[in-house]
Amino acid sequence: MARSELFASLIVDGSYVTAKPSPNDIDVLLSLRLGHDYTRDLNMSDYALVSRPLVRKQFGFDVLVATEGSPAYEEYVQFFARVRGLPDLRKGLLRIAL
Repeated sequence: MARSELFASLIVDGSYVTAKPSPNDIDVLLSLRLGHDYTRDLNMSDYALVSRPLVRKQFGFDVLVATEGSPAYEEYVQFFARVRGLPDLRKGLLRIAL
């Protein structure tokens, strides 16, 4: 991912960050760098990192992609921070800078 130079960071979520005795899913938010050109063609290795079906098949987890700081990015971060069943509670997230 770092070699592609597309991404600023990634945020990791899923049941494995909970107290579940048997976590079974991982969700990742890939943050594209500011100024990303959505009109340019991606090479196959970059495309494989942002394609939901390819990521699911290759790694077994779900991926969302948004430009860092965009309304979509903020919406995804707020969604990831929610605690299921406890609407007033928010959890911390793991953010990895690339």
